[in-house]
Amino acid sequence: MLKRSKNLVDIKASRYGLRRAIAFFIIWSIACDLIFTRTLGWSTAATPYNLARAGVVLAIGVAFAMIVGRRAETRFKAKQAPTL
Repeated sequence: MLKRSKNLVDIKASRYGLRRAIAFFIIWSIACDLIFTRTLGWSTAATPYNLARAGVVLAIGVAFAMIVGRRAETRFKAKQAPTL
């Protein structure tokens, strides 16, 4: 079982990172949808190739969103750290 942090900065950083990851994924999905619609046309048949390509693009978007969220969390913690 995961141990939950009770540190307020960790909780705020986690929420900040999660919000950034969700925002990035939504923007990624909209951009990919617009690009696919533009290149493939508005009414494209759902062939296995097109479905596989969409799945791969969404998987890449999830990976990038995780990276963006983790970096945002780290940046938030660095800003909140006391300076010496």
